[in-house]
Amino acid sequence: MVIIMIEKKHNNNVYIWNGLATILNSFQSAIIMMIIAQITGNYDAGIFVIAYAMANLAMMVGKYGMRQFQVSDIAPKYSFKTYSYSRIITIVLMFFFTAFYLVINSYIKQYSVEKVCIISLWCFLRMVESYEDVYHAELQKLNLLGLAGKIISIRIIGMLILFFISYAKSQNLLFSTILSILFNVLIAIVFNYKVKQKYSLSAKGKFEIDKTIGLLKECFSLFISSFLFMYMTNAPKYCIDGVLIEDKQAVFSYIYMPVFIINLFSNFIYQPMLVKYAILWNDKKFNQITRIIIKQILCIAGITIFFILGFKVIGLFLLGVIYSTNLMEYSNELLVLLVAGGFLALVNYFQMILTIMRNQKTIFLSYLIVSCIFILLSTTVLIRSGMIGLCIFFMISLFGISIIMGGKIIYIIYNGMNADKGEMI
Repeated sequence: MVIIMIEKKHNNNVYIWNGLATILNSFQSAIIMMIIAQITGNYDAGIFVIAYAMANLAMMVGKYGMRQFQVSDIAPKYSFKTYSYSRIITIVLMFFFTAFYLVINSYIKQYSVEKVCIISLWCFLRMVESYEDVYHAELQKLNLLGLAGKIISIRIIGMLILFFISYAKSQNLLFSTILSILFNVLIAIVFNYKVKQKYSLSAKGKFEIDKTIGLLKECFSLFISSFLFMYMTNAPKYCIDGVLIEDKQAVFSYIYMPVFIINLFSNFIYQPMLVKYAILWNDKKFNQITRIIIKQILCIAGITIFFILGFKVIGLFLLGVIYSTNLMEYSNELLVLLVAGGFLALVNYFQMILTIMRNQKTIFLSYLIVSCIFILLSTTVLIRSGMIGLCIFFMISLFGISIIMGGKIIYIIYNGMNADKGEMI
């Protein structure tokens, strides 16, 4: 425990630990699906897929899009106490959102008791992680992101081991979910309590309602944007859940997995640089920001092309072996999804840039417009054109969001440069 809590500021290990945590977090779903598929097949995997996707969507209510805002609040405008109290409020909202979702879908989609319980358990874990996120954001501001990475890595590794052992023995998805999530929650509570003590991250004191409401108002558009981003990330899965059987949900998730890999590698590069971006923006160093943005866009393009070429050669075969399912007939769907993965990574990156620029309105509007179109048309597209049609529609939707966000970033930087020249004159 003592060794785990040791972390030096400006330590290069931050990239290692943050990278490991990001990889584990991104591959957690894929690994659990692999365990389930190899042991019992696609039906349980299909249930897990929608439970995991739903929990991630609910977590956007709990986190309220506040992480990047808190990290880039360098002044700071709001205290740690205010961030902590506001997060408690959003977690309560998350609880009611989850309950509403389960009641509605139990009636409309006839969710089984097992499915409701598994979704509820994953949402409970995300509630705990949503509060943990307040402490980890503060650690990032202290240049101690590596410590947060250690905690997350230990939690996920332990949970995956426990899930594998319990599911292999019992072949019962609900039982294994209960054990692994309770372990995950226990580790999160113990380690983050130690972080709270070591770095004096206290939320004690009088509840300042005005500041808390002010923070929630200021982050509202970020919340809507992050919620819609998560919806768009898993939009095809929500659509499939209402139309196709659990086995088809599992198959789609198998070929969708590489999308997260592209986003993962892109996130690994720019996430530790969040504070640097904020400082450059506050100092109005527009040329440096422009160069960094161009480099990151090229990195995302390079990563996307690399995975397209790699998966075109051996990707479907490997995925089929990993998930014990013949996927060779889905080569076109995989290719489209890989391109969509590049746009998803670009959208995620642009959202971070616009957050630092405090231009949350553009994020909100771009997600809102495209999400509404997807919600209205996706089921019709799936029924008429099948899975390939849904994949193409998904790719076009993400491309649309990236164009709107990218155009706004160019406009803001261009105006900033001109204003800066005007001041110099």
